[in-house]
Formats: sequence, C-alpha cells, structure tokens
Amino acid sequence: MNRIIRRFLVMKKISLFFIVTLLLSLVLTACFDGDKVSLGEPDYKGYVMDKKEGSILVVGTEPKDYSKNGGDPEYYSALWGSNAPDRIEVGQQVEVWVDGGVQESYPGQAKIGDVRVVSQEIEENADLSEAEALRKALNKINSVEGIPVVKSIKFSEKTNSWAIEIQVENAGEKSILTMSINDN
Repeated sequence: MNRIIRRFLVMKKISLFFIVTLLLSLVLTACFDGDKVSLGEPDYKGYVMDKKEGSILVVGTEPKDYSKNGGDPEYYSALWGSNAPDRIEVGQQVEVWVDGGVQESYPGQAKIGDVRVVSQEIEENADLSEAEALRKALNKINSVEGIPVVKSIKFSEKTNSWAIEIQVENAGEKSILTMSINDN
C-alpha cells in the first residue's frame, strides 16, 4: 500500500512539473512576436544623410514648428548616431532607437540601440532606388556646409530622372538645392 501511495505521489509531482513547464513555455512564447521584439516608437525617423567611422547622420523628414516659443518655424530633428550597423547606407530612410540619453547639440549625438530600414516602394520603370538617387545627389553636394534636409524626391518617367530638393541650413541661412539625377 505504501508503495502505491509513493508511486502516486511521484507521478503527481512529475505531472505537475510538466504542466508548469508547459504553461511557462506558453507564456514566454506569447510575449514574443516572431523574431521582432517591440521597441515602441522610434526616437528618430529620417534619411541617412552621411556616414563616417561607424556613425550615421539621420535627419528627420517632418518639420516641427517652434515659432510660438521664438524658435524655428521649420525645425528638422537630426542625430549623429554612433554604433551604426555596417549594412546601413547613405540615402536609406530609417527608424532609430537610441541607447541611453541624447547629447543636446544640433545635431544631437547618441549611441544607437537599434536601427531599421523603412521599406520603400520601387518606382515603376526606374533603375535606381530612391536611396541610390539620394546618395548620388548627396555626393554632388558633399562640400556644402550645414545639415542637409530632404524636401522632396520624385521620379519622372517622362525625363527618366529623379528631381531632388535638399535644404541646407548653415549659420541660420537656409537654401534649397534642386538637382536632377539621371536614372541610370
């Protein structure tokens, strides 16, 4: 009789162990969405406008209006992010999550925790991607001082070229550079 009770208790413990293990596995699996872990909203969104020694310059695409506080009516966020993956290229549109604080300069400076490339639609009948066209435009103006901001990028089938407008601000002066990049 004692033997039967012991076996019953052992079987009960084993069953309980498997049930707890199964429930724990289910809970942990439910916390993850495939390979992607939710990081929340990115700290910066914009185009990669420059890349140097493992750092990238990301400049926002949506201006913020600070004129009510005596600031710039058309302020574009910008970040020099260190620890950038090698796969990130100038011209790509990205979302950036910073690791730690941001040094409050312009552009801001921070260590990148994660960066993801925003997928862009491929223009029909275009040979270059938007990122490649922007990269070519930025190579043409690499000697210009200031922070470049993409104002517009449009492909024209009619002219088989990309029309790109880049605003550059230097010492408070803003100027718009309009370029045509052949699509080949």
